[in-house]
Amino acid sequence: MKKLQMGPAKVKEEVKKEEAKVKEEAKKEEQKNNGSATDDLKPGRIEGPFSGVDKKLVNCVMAVSAFYGNTLKVTSGLRSNRKQGEVMWDYWVSNLKHGMIYDLLIRNAAKRKELDDLYVARKREEVIKIVEPDARIYSRHVTGGALDIERNTDQKMVNALNLILRVYDEALCYHLDFRGRTPPGFPISDSIKSKWKR
Repeated sequence: MKKLQMGPAKVKEEVKKEEAKVKEEAKKEEQKNNGSATDDLKPGRIEGPFSGVDKKLVNCVMAVSAFYGNTLKVTSGLRSNRKQGEVMWDYWVSNLKHGMIYDLLIRNAAKRKELDDLYVARKREEVIKIVEPDARIYSRHVTGGALDIERNTDQKMVNALNLILRVYDEALCYHLDFRGRTPPGFPISDSIKSKWKR
């Protein structure tokens, strides 16, 4: 909760610290595995809002970035309850398919219809007010357990990510989380990396 109250300068500073820490871990992994498949690692790089996101998830994304030597661009990371409501309003029809990507709304057709009716009536604040109390149920973003990356990410990188975490193809981005998956150990093993296609 503290990170949500930081000013922009402090957030940038925290992001730089986290990037440096993850790069240092990748460097140590490379040195530890001298003579292994990690010798050709380039420094990984993530751009965008990933401060406050689960370190295991960030480490996985950073490892794939390092393996391919390409920057991964995050479009959404940690969200407040209100921000989750705003995102649901903004993407209700496109990415969110009128709520049909949410288990809660698939099971509760009346609530989905209520939100859909409010969307059609252009009642943004009412939609946000309904979503806020249950925001954690709708999205792992609220707990720092998810990242969205750009839709134009190299498909090889997306496939590699899909081997170590869940990749959900939303119309405008790829959503990443560990739903139904056990996070791999870090550093990522050479046996896992051997499955990543170049």
